[in-house]
Amino acid sequence: EALWDAARAGARLLTHLRALPGITFSDAAEGFARYTDPDGGLWAIDQEYRHYVCASQAVHVDDVLTDLDRHVENAYRDDYLRPLSRTWDDALPSSSGRIDSFHRLLVAGTHRRTVVIISDALRYEAGVELADHLRSLGRGAVAVNPWYTMLPSITALGMAALLPHRELTLGVRGKDQVVVETDGQSSAGIDARRTILEGADGRAFTYEELKQDTIKVMRSKFKGASAVYIYHDVIDATGDHAASESGTPDAVNRAIDELSGLVGKLISADIT
Repeated sequence: EALWDAARAGARLLTHLRALPGITFSDAAEGFARYTDPDGGLWAIDQEYRHYVCASQAVHVDDVLTDLDRHVENAYRDDYLRPLSRTWDDALPSSSGRIDSFHRLLVAGTHRRTVVIISDALRYEAGVELADHLRSLGRGAVAVNPWYTMLPSITALGMAALLPHRELTLGVRGKDQVVVETDGQSSAGIDARRTILEGADGRAFTYEELKQDTIKVMRSKFKGASAVYIYHDVIDATGDHAASESGTPDAVNRAIDELSGLVGKLISADIT
């Protein structure tokens, strides 16, 4: 069964890549739209590649997939990643635009408790799969809305940008430690983010702090907060280390399962 799953996944990816008309776009906005298009967007190639890797890793028969592995890796790299990278690098310097405040637009002033779940390294294609899974479970109305990140697209800046703030300050400590402050406050680590959110009537938790809670306990932890941020780290914790990075596709599946379960508990805890 695992072997057939891998064969099907590899065939889907190779067929998709061979039918690809080329990767060209005039500017970053066009590239962004082409990647995130719900029908035929480039994100589907990344998802198909992940599905192939996950399926092929489950095949425990030596050498049976050697040729297919080589074809998949070469095609994914040469027909997709390299041309996409070149085109994106050419388009990015000419891009311009204002990054709207995530907190101001989606969290503040909604008059209802909002929960923001931040799952580190959850790629767009995995987000699409999570949305499909939530729909299949009947977890309310689900929409996928892509947003631009800030540049440089590093964790320290991306995490800070999601917090309430008027101004972000970017600096470097030592040789390469990036330090991001929101209105003069450090945004590094869960404790600093808790302090920032508490100043805006919010709370912050890690997924680990909530995963064993009953619905009643979860309600009590959220009481009085207009916004709750939950930090989830399964994919990045696996993929960011050489010793464990091969387990990243399985970590994505685990993340989707954990986030689906968390959303279900949040709905039961009267989060609208």
